[in-house]
Amino acid sequence: IVSQSQYDQFTECMNAMLKNQYVTDHVNAGQSEVSIVWIDKSTGLLCKARLDSVSAILLDLKTSRDDGDRPLPESFDWSLWTYNYYSQAAYYREGWYQVTGEMLPFVFAVVSTTPPIQCIAAPVGEMTLSLGSQTNARRLKRYAECKESGVWPGYVSPDLFELPERYFPDEVM
Repeated sequence: IVSQSQYDQFTECMNAMLKNQYVTDHVNAGQSEVSIVWIDKSTGLLCKARLDSVSAILLDLKTSRDDGDRPLPESFDWSLWTYNYYSQAAYYREGWYQVTGEMLPFVFAVVSTTPPIQCIAAPVGEMTLSLGSQTNARRLKRYAECKESGVWPGYVSPDLFELPERYFPDEVM
């Protein structure tokens, strides 16, 4: 069950997305929820992805908070790193290339979930995609090694959970 406030927020987000002509044009011209499957060439692993929208670009829809500390697009820069969206972009783009032979631009369309609700869109830069590809190669290699050996290392408990120094005010440090 969706509350009225959740429904209202969803409606505002959809309206913001529809006001962005670039996003609307590509979503209308494309195919939504495209599933692809391929074999990773370096590991032989079966890979899959579901792309939000495919036209002349690969378009992925995301949300991001727009607040006083991190307004759009800065809040999405943070999300790009924190939630590994940079590696997702590289993974989806590489998968599309493996399946079709087309290297399409990867674009994130980002809708803020807090006022002012708006939609921004931009392609992911080549340096970011390159870092994502390197990250994905390491992860796929490690997964393949674990699958082959049957050894799946876990995490080691820390002695203490403590925020990094950058989160503390100078006077605390």
